[in-house]
Amino acid sequence: MTDATSGNETTDDLAAVVDELQAELQTVTGRDLPLLKAAIRGLLSQDIDSIHGLPDAGRAVGNQLSDFEARLTEIEQQLATMQSVGDGSSSKEEKIARVLAYAENKASTSQSKVSVSANEVKGCAGVSRRYAYDLLEEIAETVPGVRLRDAQRVQTGSGVEQKRKALLVDCEVVHRETRGVKEHTTTTGGKTDSM
Repeated sequence: MTDATSGNETTDDLAAVVDELQAELQTVTGRDLPLLKAAIRGLLSQDIDSIHGLPDAGRAVGNQLSDFEARLTEIEQQLATMQSVGDGSSSKEEKIARVLAYAENKASTSQSKVSVSANEVKGCAGVSRRYAYDLLEEIAETVPGVRLRDAQRVQTGSGVEQKRKALLVDCEVVHRETRGVKEHTTTTGGKTDSM
């Protein structure tokens, strides 16, 4: 009978182990698995009905992350360009773009034509007075809608006024012909497009 008793004890032990495993499995399938599925659904920001939909949802999120990464790289490049504008190490095209942006900001809704003096070019482009005059001539020659006003004396009711050399910018024409300032600051292949 000892063999029978020992067989019953072994069976009882195995039954206890099976019961314990079933309880753990019940916990996993009843509580843990739904929690894991809910966490994955939350991460993927999608409603997935079955576990079989997870691979497709994962690929969709992976593609979305790739798109975000590409956009982040583009924004980082734009930020680097803006920072280089701020530290003065910029190309002539970037300086011209800053002058045109200044002119657009100076224009009002009722007045789209503005004058931009050499002192204003010096300030907004961060260049010397001499180079500001060179930029005036360069911009007038290359940008549609911009012409150069030479220095002149103008008779007014209270006397004579000295008008200095300046750009006369028709912001509507500049915007239409050059697609705004964006054309002057768009980079292709690491090099800034020229006008």
